[in-house]
Amino acid sequence: MVEVFADIWCPFAYVGISRFFSARHESGSSVTLKVRAWPLELVNGSPPDPVRLFREIDDLRRQVAPDLFSRVSLESFPSTMLPALALESVAYQASGPVGESVTMSLRRALFEEGLDISEESVLADVAQRHGLAMPDATSHKDLVEVDYSEGKKRGVKGSPQFFIDQEGYFCPTLNISAEANHLRVSFDYVRFEEFLKRAFG
Repeated sequence: MVEVFADIWCPFAYVGISRFFSARHESGSSVTLKVRAWPLELVNGSPPDPVRLFREIDDLRRQVAPDLFSRVSLESFPSTMLPALALESVAYQASGPVGESVTMSLRRALFEEGLDISEESVLADVAQRHGLAMPDATSHKDLVEVDYSEGKKRGVKGSPQFFIDQEGYFCPTLNISAEANHLRVSFDYVRFEEFLKRAFG
């Protein structure tokens, strides 16, 4: 099993997780990816700035991920990610395959369908399609806190950070550097291949 600490509205995590699943499919591996919460609104004390995230998404789409982020909406951008992260946690408690399916369903809803995944009706639809009961609103932060505390113990640097046998790989998919108000991004083929060799044996 490979673990990754990530937030759902982190665009770098979406790229990394999507590329991991694509590589796994091509390799024929059956290694499970367990996505664990690294809640940026708790890490930073407030939700991310949507305008900044949209600028980062545009940089990623133009430079390395033209197949992703097809329908992101600033108007319907979520106000919080804790309920969605809690649903993700409940899904992984059901099984690895259910967790993987839910984590990608949530990300596609956000980045490819332009849905507000902080809305109860949107989350309820995802839960229902996967045969899950929605976690109670009072338990959202408690469910997320389990992963957040574990991530802090492991020294997680940010979203996404993958782990194989307790060894961390921070954002192994991308090279990222700042340039004025934008990011210069490239696909890190060498580092990603090394990571995949460890992941798939």
